[in-house]
Amino acid sequence: MGPPLEALARDFVILGNSDSWRHFIPHLQSYCLKSGVIPRVALGTPNNDSIPGLVAARMGVTLYPDCELNHTRGDIAIHPLENSDARLSIELAWHLDNSNPAVTPFIEQSG
Repeated sequence: MGPPLEALARDFVILGNSDSWRHFIPHLQSYCLKSGVIPRVALGTPNNDSIPGLVAARMGVTLYPDCELNHTRGDIAIHPLENSDARLSIELAWHLDNSNPAVTPFIEQSG
């Protein structure tokens, strides 16, 4: 198990920029505030693939959705946060004229 979020309060945090992470940043900010942590954002990168490289270069740490973090690198450690109860909303978007039958069950489930 990794560290608690509170332990990262003194570290600089590397995130995606507000354009590429516009859906994730509000969730992250809310989660941090609930834990009493105000992240010290060092960098906001336009390219998600550069984040692990910046962490490897000791520019800071990152808080990253686990569904996105599929990097296997020997030079950085990746651990879930201790006692994390954070949940990320997933949204479905489709073109209104989409006739693909695979979309129909998703639309029906979304109400």
